[in-house]
Amino acid sequence: MLIDGMHVMLWSDKTNELRAFLRDVLEFPAIESGGGWMKFRHIETEMGCHERSDVEQQNTPSVELSFFCHNLDQTVTSLKKKGVILLTDIVPAGHGRTINFQAPGGFRFELYEPRMSPES
Repeated sequence: MLIDGMHVMLWSDKTNELRAFLRDVLEFPAIESGGGWMKFRHIETEMGCHERSDVEQQNTPSVELSFFCHNLDQTVTSLKKKGVILLTDIVPAGHGRTINFQAPGGFRFELYEPRMSPES
């Protein structure tokens, strides 16, 4: 494979709060890389490319960061116990079931449970 991984940057005015949220609330493994910088490692990653459906945004590229889990109900219960602000209810979607939550710095993320294929 030509590419071995991805590096994602989240720019924020609340970096310390965001780092703590990723490490302590979402429980991403973190390593200190010097000077207060933390890097979060996660193995399971997907990337999809989709056409824009909203006419006014069709020629405007964008990036969306979503997280997925294998038991949405259990994960949402855990997030609620940790005080995470849920922005939507769990709703069905073509790719599974989704919910949106808030993270420090004004970030809004989607969390979804992938729809299982009929074969699984």
